[in-house]
Amino acid sequence: MARRVLPRALLVCPGRGSYNAAEIGTLGRLPKSSESVWRPLVDAADTRCGGAQLRSISSLDGEPKLSKALHFDPSHASSLIYTLAAAECAALRAEDRWEPIGIVGNSLGWYTAAHLAGCISFERGLDIVLATSSFQRSVGAVGGQIVYPTLDDEWKEGDGELRRRVEAALAAANAKGFASLSIDLGGMAVLAADDKGLAALKENLPAMSRSNVVYPLELPGHSAFHTPLMAPMADHVRALQAAEGPFDLPELPLVDGSGRVWRPGSDRQAAWMPQEMFDYTLGEQIIRPYHFGQSLEIALMEWDPDVIVLLGPGASLGGTIGQVLSRIGWRGVRSKADFTEAQRSDKPLLITSPTARKS
Repeated sequence: MARRVLPRALLVCPGRGSYNAAEIGTLGRLPKSSESVWRPLVDAADTRCGGAQLRSISSLDGEPKLSKALHFDPSHASSLIYTLAAAECAALRAEDRWEPIGIVGNSLGWYTAAHLAGCISFERGLDIVLATSSFQRSVGAVGGQIVYPTLDDEWKEGDGELRRRVEAALAAANAKGFASLSIDLGGMAVLAADDKGLAALKENLPAMSRSNVVYPLELPGHSAFHTPLMAPMADHVRALQAAEGPFDLPELPLVDGSGRVWRPGSDRQAAWMPQEMFDYTLGEQIIRPYHFGQSLEIALMEWDPDVIVLLGPGASLGGTIGQVLSRIGWRGVRSKADFTEAQRSDKPLLITSPTARKS
């Protein structure tokens, strides 16, 4: 009997901020039929978190409701997102829903992507995630992040006014402190700054509302990720990871936050790629802007997947992915309305997490 041909999937791994009220109880909604595959990952995470004097993933996800003080704690939030994305991927792959052909991640999601591609073990990836968050716990938030739209309501560039607002606000903020692009999501800009820069950004970005969200939107508990302000954190994590040695060659291709494609390698590439990926992940990736929108564009053009799979927890990147598709006109999507119509069809372009609780 011929083997069933599975849809070719581009996997997208979420970053910080994707675990919210609807994600409480995610583990209870993972398929029981594949529990033997995903449960060991959760158990390993519970053990490591316990060793770091943190609440376990199982207990955090088992809370009756979201607690900002508990679930948004840097160490809890990052370990939840990393673990649940890896567990969901293992569960869904075991059910043969699709065949992954490439991976991208957003910010923290790069560590998940590196694990899913076979570059690092699940445990090592979690150690890196915990090291970044423990640094933030020990020194407190370093500056912060603000989100601001760069596309209009229909996901069009228009006359470029929103981009000009961002550029002007960055210039004003750098006159008083430090500010920089942190993450380019494709239709939203995440800006990072020190305290003086944050105040200037909020003062200079005109207030606007989108889908009941008021911008500029400050992200609670976030530091100035992906900027030079995080160099001490990069040094801290690199020192902790040095004894573990280089990463492994990827088994699946992936695109990083600079737009570079990392492909499964040969013996010749084994001489340099593992160390180069280690250096990027624990160096450049931490202190330079993360171009998620660009990485997604490159992955789509490189592999032309049948479907995009946004792993849980949550689906907060769904609209962002739609904006990128609209910007490049992928599969005929050129506006918010086009994307909405495509998602309502019997073959949606984007599959989002099946584990998020419906509100």
